[in-house]
Amino acid sequence: MITVKGCLTDATGEHALEHAFIEFVARRSAGEVLAYAGAFEQTDTEGNYHFSLKSGEYDVYAQVNRRSDVEPLGPCTVLPGMTGEYDIEALLEISAPILPETVIAANQIRDQVFEKHEEVAGFHQTVLQKAAEVDAHASQTAQDRTQVRSDREQVASDREDTLEANAFAQSAKAQIATDKADVEQALEDTQALAQTVSTQHDVVSDKAAEVAQDTDEVSSMHEEANGFKNSASNSANTATQQAALAKDWAQKTVDNAVEPNAYSSKHWAIKSANFASSASNSFSSAAQAKNDVETLKSETEDIRDEALQAREEIQVLSTYENTMWRLIHVAADQALRQFNFSERLNDLEGS
Repeated sequence: MITVKGCLTDATGEHALEHAFIEFVARRSAGEVLAYAGAFEQTDTEGNYHFSLKSGEYDVYAQVNRRSDVEPLGPCTVLPGMTGEYDIEALLEISAPILPETVIAANQIRDQVFEKHEEVAGFHQTVLQKAAEVDAHASQTAQDRTQVRSDREQVASDREDTLEANAFAQSAKAQIATDKADVEQALEDTQALAQTVSTQHDVVSDKAAEVAQDTDEVSSMHEEANGFKNSASNSANTATQQAALAKDWAQKTVDNAVEPNAYSSKHWAIKSANFASSASNSFSSAAQAKNDVETLKSETEDIRDEALQAREEIQVLSTYENTMWRLIHVAADQALRQFNFSERLNDLEGS
């Protein structure tokens, strides 16, 4: 409700129209008034008017005095929610029609539907983004699975190489033990032979006088002693060579062959340690890759669940949107029927 207050003057605006009549007649049922309800007021001696007016659509009339004609000033609209003071001139500038409540409600529903539609569009965009993330994670998971499979094959190959290296190392160890026993036996034989030579040399010295008497016998014994000496020297050289060879079989550096395609136990021990370390690292990498695959699988399942939840929400919002549109159509049809009824009522009243 508003307050209509002002001063009614003539066309020049210099003279107030005292005791003039002002009438507001409702054009139709709208706002807070029924059709053809009116407000009738008269200005005072100074042309002032002051009264209250409900919301509605009106035709405004004025009569300078009872002897003059009633003149229509034009239509005006007092919108719901308007407050404050207005003069007639200001009201005549407001002529927008008041929408029926059903149309207002339909417009509100339409606005809500538009808002929900924007939310649905946002959800749809989110679902598309989630789907793209799911595809990316699935691709990464496939790559990780391929890498894990390759790592497992490498671990199996390294394990076989390690087993072969261990077997060769065991064989080389056994061969070294055999060679060591042969060298020790050769050393014992050499020492025994040297002891024998020493004993024979003492015997020869003791019997030097007797040998001097028989030159042929001494010469023969001298030749025999030289033979023993040469044999002992050869045995010592052989033992020295065997000891050096045994040392090579035990301590020859890595990748330096003792014989063609044959390496020392130190070489195979270092190779075995390297193979074992590589196998351990490959096993750790495979375990880590497996954990990463499990983590990616869990994240992919979570994203899939979120996408399914978003799709369900979109279906619910779509159902709600369809329901709102049906309500809008029903409300519009109802407003149209009410408008047609009002028009027929006006026609009947006019006739």
